[in-house]
Amino acid sequence: MPEGDEETPSSYTLKLYLIVVNKTNNIDNTYRNFEMEILAGDSNMITELKENECRFKFDFSKVYWNSRLQAEHCRLVRIFKKGEYICDVMAGVGPFSIPSVKKGCVVYANDLNPTSYEWLCENVKLNKIKENIYAFNMDGREFIKKAIHDLHQQGKQFDHFIMNLPATAIEFLDAFKGIYKDQQQSYLPMIHCHCFTRSSDPVNDIRQRVTKVMGSPIDEISLHFVRTVAPKKNMYCLTFRLPAQVAFE
Repeated sequence: MPEGDEETPSSYTLKLYLIVVNKTNNIDNTYRNFEMEILAGDSNMITELKENECRFKFDFSKVYWNSRLQAEHCRLVRIFKKGEYICDVMAGVGPFSIPSVKKGCVVYANDLNPTSYEWLCENVKLNKIKENIYAFNMDGREFIKKAIHDLHQQGKQFDHFIMNLPATAIEFLDAFKGIYKDQQQSYLPMIHCHCFTRSSDPVNDIRQRVTKVMGSPIDEISLHFVRTVAPKKNMYCLTFRLPAQVAFE
């Protein structure tokens, strides 16, 4: 079952049934869930927990959740301000989206995994959220286009995009090429893109990969170390403002 967060155990509670599972494979499919076998206990993998003053419920065998990311969830949400518009492109069951709404943000949340989408909607109800969150079950690139279009129709624009799919999120950055070419923007959004790297020079490695996908260099970036996931494999969160030469291409 999910592992506890060693850094902030007091703010993390988990309702567990006695189940022993063995992870049989890496996260290597489209929906990011682990392949696992039950070694002992009930086959029910419905999990309930509390993180960052929000309640979450989901089927651990069908969605992705890692309690070691609690600090990262909290860090990023802390950046957002009340009233800002947040676009969570790979939202999962809502660890970024739900606390952002409870903070006073307006959130568009999406996940390709239909089971994650269902639990996201369930967690909205579980946290008694009545407004300011809009859930979708779409491909990430198509969702970015739709979300920007829908918000533009309301005369609004996004302040932040979250892209928490570290294995492939950088590849989705091409969706921003020319995304605002038919719109007038008073400012361009901040993008928070999680990624992996094995390079001894992570800043240069990630910058080169982003430039290749977006077709334009990113001048100012902020790189936050999240955690080590394997020997010589680290997870980072890359933050930068969408360049005008990309947005209006």
